[in-house]
Amino acid sequence: SVFRLYDRDSSGYISIDEFQSISSNFPFIESFSVLDRDKDGVISRDEMMDYFLSANTSLRESFKHNFVEHTFIGTQYCQHCKGVLKGIVRQGVRCKDCGISCHKHCKDYVVVDCSKHTEKKKRARRYTAVASTSNGEYDVNDELSLKERLRRAESARDALSAENSELLGKLAEANAKIQQLNGYIATIRQHTIGFILEQMNTLQPQMDTPV
Repeated sequence: SVFRLYDRDSSGYISIDEFQSISSNFPFIESFSVLDRDKDGVISRDEMMDYFLSANTSLRESFKHNFVEHTFIGTQYCQHCKGVLKGIVRQGVRCKDCGISCHKHCKDYVVVDCSKHTEKKKRARRYTAVASTSNGEYDVNDELSLKERLRRAESARDALSAENSELLGKLAEANAKIQQLNGYIATIRQHTIGFILEQMNTLQPQMDTPV
């Protein structure tokens, strides 16, 4: 499947890097943020399947035409098979919405967008973009904004990594100083105990001498 082919690390999810390969091979596909519905930074198998099912339904919808029989004046060609529509009257059918024509037996096989459905989709996308902007929300169709957010996140990650390395270095220095100080304390303790024992040994004969 497409998912398994592009899930290079077999993680069960499509990352942003892996998605670049998909978008280069499927130019019609929407941006990463559109497929990533739950906004967790990866695309799951269910999210990709839902997208392609929805895209397939939308594609079929855009191919629907409002065909009616029509009498053409002059030579007319079929939009599907490119053949001439022969006859004197009612040579074929014509879409009342977008005007394309074809043979009666070819009308179910036409794979050309009807301008009526195409315009509806354009208006819906424009409305979504305007609504998202007016509400102060992130526009999921703006791939440049997504890349900018990713760049900022990577910069913040690098800064935190550098700060973490610096703190670890300072912690190592502090631990070294603590160990050195503990060594000094142990030496002083040893010398102190030795001095006390020496003084006690010196005083013991004096205490044992009879008066």
